[in-house]
Amino acid sequence: MRAPQQARTRDQIVDATLAVIAPPADQLEAIRAKVVEHIGALQRFAEADIPHGEFKKRLAEYLRNLRASKRTFVHLPYFWDYSWPKHKQFLTQLDAEIERIQREHDQIKVTKGSKRRDPIADLSVQYAMALLARELPPTRWCFSERLTWKAWHQVTALLYEAVTGKPDSEHLLKYVREYKRDLKKVKERSLTPPTV
Repeated sequence: MRAPQQARTRDQIVDATLAVIAPPADQLEAIRAKVVEHIGALQRFAEADIPHGEFKKRLAEYLRNLRASKRTFVHLPYFWDYSWPKHKQFLTQLDAEIERIQREHDQIKVTKGSKRRDPIADLSVQYAMALLARELPPTRWCFSERLTWKAWHQVTALLYEAVTGKPDSEHLLKYVREYKRDLKKVKERSLTPPTV
């Protein structure tokens, strides 16, 4: 019979995550900071313990506010010049945030009467994907060759363990599979030529 595994410290988990990601030497500290940032965000989310339905409502409200801000900005008086670099940059960032929040909102599945999904597992999958696809623009993150099944699952398990203390990788397989299936759908849609 195996002896129970000693709980790892956060630093050990960060080091193990970096070993899986294997960033170039010049990016090691930046990626380390990103891993620590993601673990901190997961920890804060776990402490808040917001049900998925409530979180989805809050995201929907935030999305409405972002779209209202864009409408207000775009409908400013005629003397407002949108060609200024700062204005273009603001609109680009606002569009990127709207797209990101819309994607997160759409990924949250709220089914009435069923067992509550594990929000830490959901976010761990997304953060692992973001760490592995770090060099791609936000709209192309799902096409990275670095986003392998094994690495994605390992990083997800490490992030989950950092927050919950449980190295429960079998539990996480379901969540990784769901997101992988969703990514395939996105990829197929983007490769399909538009119909006129």
